[in-house]
Amino acid sequence: MALCGIEDTRYLKAAIYVKEYGLKVFDAFHAAGCGGRIISSDSVYDKLGITRIDLRKPSE
Repeated sequence: MALCGIEDTRYLKAAIYVKEYGLKVFDAFHAAGCGGRIISSDSVYDKLGITRIDLRKPSE
C-alpha cells in the first residue's frame, strides 16, 4: 500500500479478517467496507461484531 500511495485501511482490515478469522476474500472485503452493518444471510459476519440484517427473517 505504501509503494502505491494507497491510504485506504480497508485492504489491511480485509487481510486481517482473512488471516485471523478465516474469512474468504470476497466476504472479507465486504466486511471491511460495510461500515459495521451488512445485509446478508451468511452468519460468518456475526463473529466479527458486525450487525447483520438477515433478509430471511421477517421484519420486526
